[in-house]
Amino acid sequence: MLENKNIVDSIEWLSLEWFQWDTVKHFHWDNPLFLYTLPLIPVLYFLRWMFQFQFRQKFQIALYSNDVKSKSIIQFLRLIPFTFGGICLGFFILALARPQREIVHQQQWSDGIDILLVLDISESMKLKDVQPNRLESSKEVLEKFIENRPYDRFGLVVFAGDAYTYCPLTTDHNMVKKMLRSTNTNLISNQGTAMGVAIGVGINRLMQSDNKSKVMIMISDGENTSGILDPIVAAKLAYEKGIKIYTFSVGKEGSVAYETNRTGQTMYAYSQPDDRGLREIASLTGGKFYKATNKKNLSSFFKNLDGLEKSEIKTLSGQSFQDVYRIYLYWGLVFFVGWTILRTTFLNNFLED
Repeated sequence: MLENKNIVDSIEWLSLEWFQWDTVKHFHWDNPLFLYTLPLIPVLYFLRWMFQFQFRQKFQIALYSNDVKSKSIIQFLRLIPFTFGGICLGFFILALARPQREIVHQQQWSDGIDILLVLDISESMKLKDVQPNRLESSKEVLEKFIENRPYDRFGLVVFAGDAYTYCPLTTDHNMVKKMLRSTNTNLISNQGTAMGVAIGVGINRLMQSDNKSKVMIMISDGENTSGILDPIVAAKLAYEKGIKIYTFSVGKEGSVAYETNRTGQTMYAYSQPDDRGLREIASLTGGKFYKATNKKNLSSFFKNLDGLEKSEIKTLSGQSFQDVYRIYLYWGLVFFVGWTILRTTFLNNFLED
């Protein structure tokens, strides 16, 4: 399918595609009656041969065989200008018939839904039981999730001991992904895990939207240790506002590799994800809880989540026609110039023409 552009300004007419039957048979002809004149071209050449060679006066002369042979070759070569002229006329007739190519326009749009990503950036998210670590793995999976939902609005809330909106709801997915990549554990100095406050910030952000479909996705690896708002109370408030919360618990419980010190020794930290609390938050709001102990689990869970809360995609189809007669006009001009040049060479018989 051609792009919707002016073919006059391109060199696409040089393509041999325009001479293929699969291309020509799909044309729409605006002036199809001109096509009926194409068979007249060989008729005109036949009539010319009849009048020029059958009815002209001839002189009986004797020639050597070599002269006859050379004459026959020249006569054959003199057919080239006539051939160019016929092809030129054929292309001009095709251009007059005004061939057009059908272009199908398809436009898709969706009302979309609002999805707020609530990401834990506390120090424990640097643990390496999920390679390369919990935070980086979560960011990579979230970025792919955003790419798979082109019609939705996304926003980002980050939390540790405090919580705040890092990126407001927007359809600019490139900006959301850029902000997501820049998140790190240094954005919030107050350490801890304020799940309830993070949900409260997310509710305030989503309530500013008029969209009927609102979803919150929370990724954390710990239990609520700070903040003035209890996570269960926040979850009940989210349910009253029609907001579903899908929760992800990342990492395993126990001693987990943290980082390597200057002497090359691996340091460990104790991890205790609050699976029960995250599960209850999801249950209260009508969402789902997922437990991911590695990056593969986390990625597969998000693929399952991608099938949920899908907004309806609407499609509008239409068609238009694009003129391509200039292509055959250009080819006609090429053969016309060739015919004109050949008529000035020895291939033309000036006595006959």
